[in-house]
Amino acid sequence: MTVTGTLVELIARAADESSASGGGVVDGARERSWSELARESYRAANLLREHGVMSGQRVAMCLHNSVEQAMFAFATLATGAAYVPLDPASPTPRTALVCADADPAVIVVATVALAERLFAEPGLTGRPRLVILACANGPEQIAGVPVMYLGSDGAGLAAYPSSPPAVTIDPSDLAYVLFTSGSTGRPKGVAISHRAARCFVDWSQACVELGSGDRVGALTPLHFDLSVFDLYASVAGGATMVVVPRRIVGFATELAQYLAAQRVTVLYTVPTVLISLISRNMLSADAQPDLRVVMFAGEPLPIKHLRAMMLALPGRRYLNLYGPTETNVVSYHEVTQVPAESDPPTPIGKVCAGAQLFALDAQGQALAPGQIGELCVGGPVLMLGYWSPSPIAGGEPARGAGLVPDPREAESGVGVEVEGRGASIYRTGDLVSVDADGCYSWVGRASQTVKIAGYRIEPGEVEHRLLEHPGVAQAYVLARPHPQLGTQLEAVVVAALDTALDDRALQLHCARALPRWMVPARVRIVDEVPRTSTGKVDRRALLEPEPEPGTEASP
Repeated sequence: MTVTGTLVELIARAADESSASGGGVVDGARERSWSELARESYRAANLLREHGVMSGQRVAMCLHNSVEQAMFAFATLATGAAYVPLDPASPTPRTALVCADADPAVIVVATVALAERLFAEPGLTGRPRLVILACANGPEQIAGVPVMYLGSDGAGLAAYPSSPPAVTIDPSDLAYVLFTSGSTGRPKGVAISHRAARCFVDWSQACVELGSGDRVGALTPLHFDLSVFDLYASVAGGATMVVVPRRIVGFATELAQYLAAQRVTVLYTVPTVLISLISRNMLSADAQPDLRVVMFAGEPLPIKHLRAMMLALPGRRYLNLYGPTETNVVSYHEVTQVPAESDPPTPIGKVCAGAQLFALDAQGQALAPGQIGELCVGGPVLMLGYWSPSPIAGGEPARGAGLVPDPREAESGVGVEVEGRGASIYRTGDLVSVDADGCYSWVGRASQTVKIAGYRIEPGEVEHRLLEHPGVAQAYVLARPHPQLGTQLEAVVVAALDTALDDRALQLHCARALPRWMVPARVRIVDEVPRTSTGKVDRRALLEPEPEPGTEASP
C-alpha cells in the first residue's frame, strides 16, 4: 500500500503499534485505541473491496458521530475510494437527493428504519450495490438491495483480514465530498483531495501542539468540515477524540458537564455553541479545569462573548480560524490579550502553512493596506472542484469547477500549479481588509451567501423551498443581525392573490425539507417588497430596521 502524503498514511501509522503514539476514540462506554480502530477499519476496507468498492468510487455514510463512523471513514479511504457523509438528522428527501447525486457503490446507515426511509425516496433505489447497517439484524434486502449487518460491536467484520488492501493512493486523489447549500435549490458537493486535507491536518496538529495527553471534544458532525480536525488531527497527534452525543450539543448545562467529565482539553466549534456555554457561565476555570485550547470558526464571535470567555477562563489559548469548505482553514488569529468591549471584531489573521491568501479590489488589483476587497485563496489547500453527478462528467468532481485562473500568474508568475491543472484560485466572496503586517480582517459577504451557526447557507435554496408552497408568490431570504442571538435567517414573503398565509405554517413547510439551521427563525408576510429604480428587489431596504410600535418611519 503506497499512501505517502495522504490521510491513509495517518491511519497506517496508527495501525503500526510500534510507532503509534497512543490515543484513540471514546464513544460513551466504548473505547478504541487508534491502532485497534485502524485494524478494524482494514477489516471493513476488505469487506468493501469484496463488494466491488474500487479507487475513485464513493461510499456514503449516514451515521452519527461514533466508532463506526470513524472506522468506515478510514476504511473507505483505505480502499482508495472517497466517503460522502450524510446527515441522519436532515429531512429524508434532502439526504436521499445528496446520496443520489454522490452515486455511492455502498451506503452505511445507522438503522433499518432510516435505510427504509431513504430507499423510499425516488432516485435512490438500486444505486448502491450494498447497504451496511450498524446494527445486529433485520431484513436481507431493502428495496431490492442486499443488506449486511455489522452485528454486536462489529462482529460481522471478524472474518475479514486486518491487513490493508493492496492499493496505491495519490495525494491528488479524492478523499471526501462535503455537500453544502446550493444557490439553485440543490445541494452542492465540494470535492476535497488527500493533499488539501493533509495541509490543514498537518498545520492544525502542529499549531495546537496536539499530543497524547490531549482529549478533543468532537461536537461537529462529519458532514461539516470542522470535523476534519477532530478526527484526523487527533489521530495524527495521538490524541483521544471524545465523541459528544449530538442530543446534548444544544443543551449548555448538559454539554458542559459532559466536557468536564470527559476531561476535554481541546475544543473546536462554532461561536453559537460557545455563546450558549458562556452565557450560562459554563466556560469557566471551575467548570472546565482541563480545557487548554478553544478554537472557533464558521462565523464571527462577538467581542463581548470572547471577552467574557477569556475573563472566566484565563491562561488558555484562543484561536479564531477562517476558511470556506472549498479550502478548509486558511488563516488564523490567536487572541493573546483580553479584548476591551470597544475593540473591533477579531481579525481572521494571517495565512496558514500550505495556503496562499491575497485580496483583490473591484478592478482586480491587489489591495493596499486599509482597503477593502475580495479574499482569494490559492495553493494545495484548494478543492478539486464541485461535484458533478451528470453522466457527462462521469460522476466525478468537475476538476477546477468553482475555481478560476490565478490573475497574478499572467502578471508575475507567482501562481502555484494545483493538482496538475495550472495555477488556480478560489474567490471566497468574503470582503476583507488587510494591514501592513498581512493580517486580514473580515468585513462581510460580497454575495448573499450567509453563515448561520457555522453552516453556510445559500438563501436561494431556502427561497426555492418557500416558493414550493402554493400560497407563496414571492420569497426573499436574508440574514438579520440580532444583538443577543447572533445572525438569524429571516424570510420576507408575499402571498399569492386571495391567499392567507401563516408564518408558523411556512416555517413548518421549510422544516419538512431543509435542515434545522436553514429554517428561517422569522417569517414576515408583506403586501409588497421594496424595489430599486431598476425594478430589482431592494434587499438593503428589506433589512432596514422596522419602526417601533407607535412610531412612524421617517419620510
